[in-house]
Amino acid sequence: MEDPGHALLARWDGRSWKQVPTPAGAGRENDLTLAPAGVRVAGEQPDGTPYVMRLRHGRWSRPSVPPGGTDGSRYLTSVAWTPRGVTAVGNEEGATGLPSPLLLTTGGR
Repeated sequence: MEDPGHALLARWDGRSWKQVPTPAGAGRENDLTLAPAGVRVAGEQPDGTPYVMRLRHGRWSRPSVPPGGTDGSRYLTSVAWTPRGVTAVGNEEGATGLPSPLLLTTGGR
């Protein structure tokens, strides 16, 4: 079985890189952004389910990503913070089988 990838995050402390522990089963991350309320990461679990996670004060939380696409296929490729909240972008499979743009936003920090 092919390795579907796993999360690997590191932080530079001024002298060397230090690995940041991620939740078990987080899968691969595609992008991250810094926000006043912590780091946000967009990616996908090993089963392909998209996620957005937040690291704040050393603790991870994972708000739910709404299901979508004709077969539930959603892919989050980027995440960004703005003063109005967090935005994740990607694509989902539509009824035609072709990818359609996807934009998810939150109102929180």
